Amino acid sequence: MRYMQIKSGQRLHLVYEPGEGLDPQHLIPAGRFSAPLCGRGLDDAGGFRMTISVSLGNACKRCLAVYAARAAQPQERTNA
Repeated sequence: MRYMQIKSGQRLHLVYEPGEGLDPQHLIPAGRFSAPLCGRGLDDAGGFRMTISVSLGNACKRCLAVYAARAAQPQERTNA
């Protein structure tokens, strides 16, 4: 997980990094990041300002709530 800032001065949104995802069928490909967990879209050009691994106390509350809800769900294990 990383934090993404879409425009200067805005909150930091949680995103999945390459190789991460909601489940094994939805992994993020190399060289890309997911959209913010809260559902906010990217800027008009489809880009973002920066990513960072620490929230610095300015994280999006909706992203944190979605992450906490997903973390509380039991993970389904597959024998693959």
